[in-house]
Amino acid sequence: MALRVGRAARCDLADRRGLMLLRRDLRLWAEENALWTPPPLLDRLIRDGLTLAALNEA
Repeated sequence: MALRVGRAARCDLADRRGLMLLRRDLRLWAEENALWTPPPLLDRLIRDGLTLAALNEA
């Protein structure tokens, strides 16, 4: 069952689940379709220990 959530809620869910898990999933999905290739921003956030929510604070 899929949940319908807004864009902000999806970012919050990604932060709570963890960006490393999100990146792992995106890499797996990208093997089937390049649309899912993780953006470089995701690597920078993980490297710097930040979350998607931190982008709103900048």
